[in-house]
Amino acid sequence: MKVQLSKINVGNYKIRDSIDEDHVKEIAASFEKDGQWDPIIIRTSEDRGTYDLVAGEHRLCAAKTLRWSEIEATVRDDIDDSEADFLALKTNMYRKEMLSTEEGKAIKTYMERHNMTQKQVAEELRRSVNWVSERLILALDICKDVKDAISSGGITLRQAVIISQIKPNGAPNVPRSWDSQREFLSLLLKDEERKGKKLSDQETRQLLKWFQNDVLCTIGYSGKDFNEFVAILKKAGIEQVVDIRDSGVSTYKPEFSSDVLKNSLASNGIDYIHCKEFGVPYDIRTPYISGDLKHECFSQWYTWSIRKSSGSDRLPGMVKILKSKASCLMCSEASAKPTNSQKIHCHRDLLADLVMAYRDVEMPVASFSRRVDL
Repeated sequence: MKVQLSKINVGNYKIRDSIDEDHVKEIAASFEKDGQWDPIIIRTSEDRGTYDLVAGEHRLCAAKTLRWSEIEATVRDDIDDSEADFLALKTNMYRKEMLSTEEGKAIKTYMERHNMTQKQVAEELRRSVNWVSERLILALDICKDVKDAISSGGITLRQAVIISQIKPNGAPNVPRSWDSQREFLSLLLKDEERKGKKLSDQETRQLLKWFQNDVLCTIGYSGKDFNEFVAILKKAGIEQVVDIRDSGVSTYKPEFSSDVLKNSLASNGIDYIHCKEFGVPYDIRTPYISGDLKHECFSQWYTWSIRKSSGSDRLPGMVKILKSKASCLMCSEASAKPTNSQKIHCHRDLLADLVMAYRDVEMPVASFSRRVDL
């Protein structure tokens, strides 16, 4: 069937990094002499009345060069997204040789998009697993240490694909730093050694999420209404509020009482957990607020209450909670530190300092690197 060029979208199944202009000219010359003998392949787009190009980008470009208004096309609405992806790759591979890096990037995209293994990709393309692996390594944005770990069998190629999600930091015109990838690789290998097994893809992704969650946030609700409170959390990307009040009851702001707050936050897509064991009892808090208990003594007492009073250190458990999701320590004081109107430190300030200083002997590179008081 004939389809107007203006109704064909290029992008969803784009394979090549660039168009071979000489090849486009060759096709255009053939079109002028013999006409179009091979239709392009398209799928109906989600945008009504338009189509997504699956295969035939060079032919489409040639038709545009000749200022054609229409092109012969085969509509394949009988295939799903995965089949369309592979049809695009196969067609490009067999019609005109692709760069190995282009093949690798396409394979990487399909593996991530459809959660496929190297073996599945190899079977679909009728290639060897080694052929797929070689091209995938070329396409991955990974440092030499990670590539060496693949070669030595220290990590799987699927794990390397996951590690490639850690983008190298560095400003424009400054050599890229791969420190984050190296740190995560070290963390991954140590965790596997500790557990005595290779981590699954799911476990590796979870560990990566744990690793990347390296910003510790704190917040107080005094001086804020609930809508403002939630807006601040959402802007910061908070997934979980960790309430460290001794009592979850708020007399003057009942909307911040734990039972109400849990339901209200849940309706906004934010989890809530009340860790009252990290709170300050009334008989300690009262003299601290009045000034009878000096800050140095209060700080020493709080550190003792967290790390020694129960006979075991509670801090590792809190770190685990905070690292499980993008979390925010919450208490009532408006500010974590003293201000003109607030004469005391909130105990969340002390807990945040303890968390920031904490180092897990088994995974020392996975601590928080930055603190933000919202």
